[in-house]
Amino acid sequence: MRFTRVHDEIGRIQKQTAKAYGCHFWNMFEAMGGAGSAYRWARQSPPLMAQDLIHFTVPGYQRLAQL
Repeated sequence: MRFTRVHDEIGRIQKQTAKAYGCHFWNMFEAMGGAGSAYRWARQSPPLMAQDLIHFTVPGYQRLAQL
């Protein structure tokens, strides 16, 4: 959970930059469910997030593609 603030800031900057350049913006952090979502994804059956909480599993990448 300690990276939540960092991810929020990255998303805010990306959204602001996209708006400034007339681009669309998709926030993966929000799409996954926000704070603590990596832990929830890792505990799914089958797991959607690898145990390193950085990478996704194949089903996790498939879910992201659907989102």
